[in-house]
Amino acid sequence: METVVSEPTEKVLGSLVDRKTAARLLGVSKMHITNLIDSGQLRAFDVAVTGSRYRQVRIPVCELKKFLSTRLLT
Repeated sequence: METVVSEPTEKVLGSLVDRKTAARLLGVSKMHITNLIDSGQLRAFDVAVTGSRYRQVRIPVCELKKFLSTRLLT
């Protein structure tokens, strides 16, 4: 299930981080971040140009905070 949204809203444009930064902030690997995105546990945006060969995934900082808060509460 692909949960990568193609167009970020203007509200989150200034607070997007890449997979490497998100992994560093959470203390996990980039592959784990990719797995969280692909499984729908972490919301992200694909900012790659249409027709691009690779995804350029960006994660809103607010989504990282939401993810952490749900993990800490369980």
